[in-house]
Amino acid sequence: MFFVEARPVWGKGLQEKMNITCGFYTTVARSAKKTTLSVATSGFYRVFVNGVFTYYGPIRCAHGHYRVDELDLSAALTQPANHIAVEVVNYYATSFSSLRQPGFIQAEVRQGDTVVAATGVQGFSTFLLHQRLRRMQRYSFQRPFAESYRLHADTDDWRIGLPSTDAEPLETEPTAEKTLLPRELPLHTFPVVDVAKTVGRGTVTVGDLPASPRRGRSLVEIQDGVNGYTMEKLDFSLTDEVQRFTTVLNDRTARPYGGKTVLAPGECAVLALPGERAGLLAMQIACTAPVRLWLLFDEILKDDGTVDPLRMDCANAISLELAPGCYHFQTFEPIGLQYLQPIAFGGTVTIENVHMREVVHPLGSLRRLDSDDAREQAVFAAAWQTFRHNAPDIFFDCPTRERAGWLCDSFFIGRSAQFFTGDTRMERQFMQNFLLPEKLPDVPEGMLPMCYPSDHLDGAFIVNWAMWYVVELYDYFRRTGDRALVDEARPRMMALANFLRGLENADGLLEHIPGWVFVEWSRANDLVQDVNFPSNMHYAYVLRVLGELYGDASMTKRGEALVELLRRRAYNGTFFYDNDVYRDGKLVPGGEVTETCQYYAFYFDIATPDTHPELWKKLTEEFGPQRGARGLYPEVWPSNAFIGNYLRLELLLRYGRYAQVRQELVGYFYQMT
Repeated sequence: MFFVEARPVWGKGLQEKMNITCGFYTTVARSAKKTTLSVATSGFYRVFVNGVFTYYGPIRCAHGHYRVDELDLSAALTQPANHIAVEVVNYYATSFSSLRQPGFIQAEVRQGDTVVAATGVQGFSTFLLHQRLRRMQRYSFQRPFAESYRLHADTDDWRIGLPSTDAEPLETEPTAEKTLLPRELPLHTFPVVDVAKTVGRGTVTVGDLPASPRRGRSLVEIQDGVNGYTMEKLDFSLTDEVQRFTTVLNDRTARPYGGKTVLAPGECAVLALPGERAGLLAMQIACTAPVRLWLLFDEILKDDGTVDPLRMDCANAISLELAPGCYHFQTFEPIGLQYLQPIAFGGTVTIENVHMREVVHPLGSLRRLDSDDAREQAVFAAAWQTFRHNAPDIFFDCPTRERAGWLCDSFFIGRSAQFFTGDTRMERQFMQNFLLPEKLPDVPEGMLPMCYPSDHLDGAFIVNWAMWYVVELYDYFRRTGDRALVDEARPRMMALANFLRGLENADGLLEHIPGWVFVEWSRANDLVQDVNFPSNMHYAYVLRVLGELYGDASMTKRGEALVELLRRRAYNGTFFYDNDVYRDGKLVPGGEVTETCQYYAFYFDIATPDTHPELWKKLTEEFGPQRGARGLYPEVWPSNAFIGNYLRLELLLRYGRYAQVRQELVGYFYQMT
């Protein structure tokens, strides 16, 4: 039992309203007994104890299912009477990074076995919080609303039981009972990374909006499939406003960050973290007159040394309208950056203690690299940083624009998680999310979402990514022996197999694959119809894997027959080519060859070094990161990093070419470090 008394509640009449922020407050005495706060919510929450940030959560889960965080607050109760404040934002907006679900929170404070506060029953005061602006544009096409604020000196006083200009007392109402699940993973610790340097100072003027402003689909394509506030309903457009700025840096001398930045009206600075980081940006701010403080951020700088907040098709900008006062500001949700450009308008502002509270994987690395090569060490360290920022609660593709739980990405991240931490719990939860709902919304019967937990009201799906789920399930089982998850997945896997069989032509090949057919980001993805051979190589493997996992000999036989067919049909004597196309009503070879198609063939055992020794020799000795510079095989379209180059490296590992893997890892990735 996760809760003794607490019931799920939300602000009255607000369950299906967008971008609502509510505050739940209680006071508890210091106690010798363990003090536990349990929280489940449809949105995202953060906890403050005596005004001090304590936690951010939760772990994302499937539609209609919610994981419960149980936080030990005992050490934080330092006063005779202690203030516990829980802030919750519920977007109720389509997203790749969260779910469009009615708002609720279920929270309970217990001291020992005694309940001292429980939502819907006793002890919590509730507020509708107005400091975060509701009618804002989406942060990106994939994530919901960008953050901007109107703050007063007493904005956060409700957190310590005092009146607040921006906290309106709110009546709650009960919501439907929820399906609750344990968190299972360790709690996060939020390591703090301080700004390292000031790399620029300058001035900013405000002019007219360009005649053709940059406006991405997340701003101009608000509709049923991607919901939010249309432009005419916005308080203002962050991305339009920042395009009116002209910045001139008169000082680009890098110097250590001294802990404080003072900006007069119209001034800006450019601050740098020691590297790319993702998490909750925080700082102390003070002003004696009203100030409009802008925070622009990005991973890299433009050539002129300034930040381009629109570079990634995101609203990488935060507007703070500040009344005179002192503030401890922290973003509500994680963002990613190395460079921060604060700009002041209207008054002088002092910014201190700028830092990032990292929201990263909750487990540390067990691994070190035994190498004297500085380049190898750099790649290894960057791999760990990349992993920990892309696996804080689920596996996702990037810690900035999307934070979305994409399949295929998860196959590689799952292996990384086990390698670095020795733990597979997050991978299990990630895969289980696809199995929990009675029916997966937004996709055809039998199909899996391309990323999850997420909304796809436009009906988009990727058949290839659903097949990667099968590959990961099989790989996960071989690595862990977790038969329970394999058995839990059986109904969904059989439904997927039925869906795929409905796409077969008379030869048993997948033909005219629907949805977004995705092989990789390269020329290979222009050759996905009418019969795509990389996809069918993948399908042959899926059939054999499902046959093995579930003891279905007929499925295994179909997969083996497809292997033999592809060896005859897709191989031109030198290379595997990518597709057959219809011409005059007949399927004929498309003829184009991609490097990635060769890797699909070997990865999914259509080819092996024994069956195709000459092709294997070409791939291992003449392809790789230096092929382009050597001018070899210009007729073969090159692979991209994801996933062709990864499949190549996996194959080199499979066949024991370890020294070559180390060399090529440096060739592919060192420049990125």
